[in-house]
Amino acid sequence: MGRSLRRAVTTVTAVVVMTTVTMVTAVVVVTMTAEAVERRRRDAAFTDHVRQIIEQDRELLERLAK
Repeated sequence: MGRSLRRAVTTVTAVVVMTTVTMVTAVVVVTMTAEAVERRRRDAAFTDHVRQIIEQDRELLERLAK
């Protein structure tokens, strides 16, 4: 195999490996994010906090609408 062909194969191999690593990383991040969201959904304190924020926003919007 010539030197140019070896370089091309090495470059293609590196790109494939980098793409695979990027895809695996993306899957891990999405999985971790989904798990974090699910933990938050089950967390009563967080749910109460979100409801409080929504209520405050609603009150603010009602005052602004007057």
